[in-house]
Amino acid sequence: MELMYDSEFDVFYRYLVRWEYDDDTKRGFIVYVSDNNEAEWKDTRDASDFKKLKLDKAKVYSKLTELKALISEPHSHLPERDITDYMKFVGTAYWLALVGLFDEVEDVKDKANKFLCQRNKEYVRFSHLLILNVVVLFTALIVLMAYMVGKKYVDLDYVYGIAMGIFGAYIASWRKYGEDENIKVYSKWRYFIESFSRLLVGAMFAVVALFAVNCGMLFEIKGERTSVYALVGFIAGFSENFIPNKIGTVLKNSFKSKSKAS
Repeated sequence: MELMYDSEFDVFYRYLVRWEYDDDTKRGFIVYVSDNNEAEWKDTRDASDFKKLKLDKAKVYSKLTELKALISEPHSHLPERDITDYMKFVGTAYWLALVGLFDEVEDVKDKANKFLCQRNKEYVRFSHLLILNVVVLFTALIVLMAYMVGKKYVDLDYVYGIAMGIFGAYIASWRKYGEDENIKVYSKWRYFIESFSRLLVGAMFAVVALFAVNCGMLFEIKGERTSVYALVGFIAGFSENFIPNKIGTVLKNSFKSKSKAS
């Protein structure tokens, strides 16, 4: 982005928020978004200027210091355009503080926080869903390759069951990140680990479910084996509690049987 220059304050900026300058006293202030995409301000007014404007300089600078906390909010991971828009809010808050409109500063702070919160939610959802989509597409390719190889070398029913477990976990994750409002910003690696782990757990639960079906622990196979495996795999992957609950029920019944036998 092309930078602009202000000779009175000797600053380069990409966006000018507010500029006030007295030609007679050669003093004033400027609020801008700098070349490194952060809201900044420069104030050359002295005590007489604040007295003339009936402003408490200490209170003004105290509020400006308080507003610096907005800069420390997580935002560097966002697209450049969103960062600039957020910094415009911060810059507006700076300007209102410099002219003593402290009540309006709080309104702008609220708007800035809501804007940043919404953009962070969008970023987190995008990061998780991107990883989920990539893994699911990779899984679909593996299934396609297994199908092309054929039953002679691969038990396709197990392949379909495990793949459906991954697809079930994918849909559950999609729903979660589409509806969850309590989203927090973490590092990109954590997004990858969380998303991949959820799909991996779905696949592992599907494997356990398929073995349980073979052993008759869940229910007897009624109908086409492929369809049953696919359905059971999907349910096991979609619901994180399905297999743990079934295991808990089996163990509970086992303990009851032993107690009666003794």
